[in-house]
Amino acid sequence: ATPALGSVAVLIMAITMLVALPVAVMRYHRIATKRKATVWVSLLTYFLVFLGMDFLFYGDIQNTLRAIAPSSPVLAAAIVVMALDDGQTTISHRRLGEWSSLAVVVTVMSVLLIWLTQPEWQVLGRSVTDITGVNGRLAMFVGNPLPFAGALLVLGFVSLLGWHDRSFASCLFGTVAAILALVTVVFWAQSRGATLAAIPLIGLTVWYLRPSRDALVKVSLALAMGGIALMGIAAFGDVLPMAIARLVDGLAVLAGDAPEVDGSTWYRLAMYRAGLAAWWDSPIFGYGISQRFMAAQPYLPPEFIGQFSHLHNTFITHAVAGGVIGLMLVFALFVTPFATNRAVQ
Repeated sequence: ATPALGSVAVLIMAITMLVALPVAVMRYHRIATKRKATVWVSLLTYFLVFLGMDFLFYGDIQNTLRAIAPSSPVLAAAIVVMALDDGQTTISHRRLGEWSSLAVVVTVMSVLLIWLTQPEWQVLGRSVTDITGVNGRLAMFVGNPLPFAGALLVLGFVSLLGWHDRSFASCLFGTVAAILALVTVVFWAQSRGATLAAIPLIGLTVWYLRPSRDALVKVSLALAMGGIALMGIAAFGDVLPMAIARLVDGLAVLAGDAPEVDGSTWYRLAMYRAGLAAWWDSPIFGYGISQRFMAAQPYLPPEFIGQFSHLHNTFITHAVAGGVIGLMLVFALFVTPFATNRAVQ
């Protein structure tokens, strides 16, 4: 649900967490495992250290809680997992891949339905057509094309899980879902970050699936045909030139062109440089999670206008928020899935 619904899915997760929390506490000794302990040590250390450091720096617990709130869905998911009994709720990779495939297909079909019907139903003063961005850069109900594209891209590749245990029809369904997700992200949401991230993911997918030469050719043809079909729709006549132009403009700014060429890329470069400069002045402890953007403001160029909640890069944001300690914490989160796999071998 997350790619299509965004914060609504987070609300569902929060409600589920409130149900799961007392269950996790009451049944802890019976359902605890090494994998769950690994997850909890990683997550609780992350949250408690950032909470503690920021509170010690500024003494404002409400401001600290507001600052760390965007990371709370990860903790909510961990609480839900903690309440599950592994003996009764085991889910296979195949099942996860098939459900992810269904989610991608339903999301994309919903997008096409909205585009075809152009509904004018009002939600908070805006029509569904405008909110979803079907006539421009697709964002669905997330409100921003970037997180929508990132979530849909991940779900598209997860659709291939359990490949070697799936039937031909199931593999075909997963392939269609992955292609739909990739084409939608590249040509409709036009997220450059997600598009670039797809390149190594495609390489990893080929390595994981180990397809035959014939299968690889067929998938490549299907991907090409999917892109051609999408571009063939009359309303999408300018999609390919727009996607290419966005990518070229972003590269031009990286090469040193004026910010007017692509303000989005220039803003990010400015924040990256300012964040690294701020980190250099407080490399060990950082400035606290509530100051992760404001600490970098003195280092921003005069023409930088606007204020954000973060620095648009996970590593730089955590470096400013917690210094070397913050970087160690976020790296610990990233390796947690590998540690949980190791715990059961």
